[in-house]
Amino acid sequence: MTEFSDFCYTVFGPLGRTLFRLHRGLEDNIDAANMKIHPEIYLSMILFFSTVASAIIAATFALFWVFTSNVDMLFLFAPFSLLIYLVWSSPIGGFALILVPFVILVIGLSIPSLKASNRISGLRNEIPYASMHMSVMASGGLNPYVSLLRLKNVDLLPKLREEIERIQGLILSSGCDPVSAMEKAAKVIGLKEYKDLLLGYASTLRTGGDVLHYLYAQTNAMFRNMATRIKGMGESMGALMEAYSIVEILGGLGLYMMFIIGFSLPEAGMTLSPETFFIFSFAVMPMVSVVFLFLSDTLQINYPVS
Repeated sequence: MTEFSDFCYTVFGPLGRTLFRLHRGLEDNIDAANMKIHPEIYLSMILFFSTVASAIIAATFALFWVFTSNVDMLFLFAPFSLLIYLVWSSPIGGFALILVPFVILVIGLSIPSLKASNRISGLRNEIPYASMHMSVMASGGLNPYVSLLRLKNVDLLPKLREEIERIQGLILSSGCDPVSAMEKAAKVIGLKEYKDLLLGYASTLRTGGDVLHYLYAQTNAMFRNMATRIKGMGESMGALMEAYSIVEILGGLGLYMMFIIGFSLPEAGMTLSPETFFIFSFAVMPMVSVVFLFLSDTLQINYPVS
């Protein structure tokens, strides 16, 4: 992997630096996603894959040109040649192939933000328990940073463990003190609870305030917000299930009645072919069920360990 990234940076380094100047927010997203790679190297790798895709598409277009000028070669290399001919002979297929390198570039630029969003979603569920642990340890006289380090060995909080490793990496790489490293780490993560916990702790410590009281108050507020969020999720799940009942049960019964009436009384004008009824019953309705299952899984709280 190191040799491959070195090769990409050697060939596409100048283009990667130019693209990085146009997307300054990418560095924060890579840091928040805990991707241990420099932004310019990452962009160079994306440009490499986009260039390879462009070369392959250009080669298929050249083959299409050869096949159209010599029909005998079209059948000589079938079915590969027929597939290339069918795709490029269609305006939609050719336009879709031309867009592939740009799609690769867009997806590559979006991956860090998507991974960062996934980490933030996991941290949102783990931060209240980390705050509770820090409060209990602080009441016994243990430094909050040291109590965070102890959470590194807890398997129940995997996202927080990655974040603690990132804070340790900041301390070792920049030589800053633990409080400054915690501040720097919190500023990158776009999570309010996480920022309030670490930035508030650092501010309280520097101003000489009561750190223990702040941690207690922050933990209480976090669990109250979590209870409110879970209640809102329950209401959203109820509305989603009502929508599923309307679409699946009422819609299915209505279409079934139309099929029965059209089959029994063709003169009624409510005809529904058996093919349409089969597609709706065994293709459309299962797909709708899968969509609702995905939405319900997205809405609920996903704990790290089940």
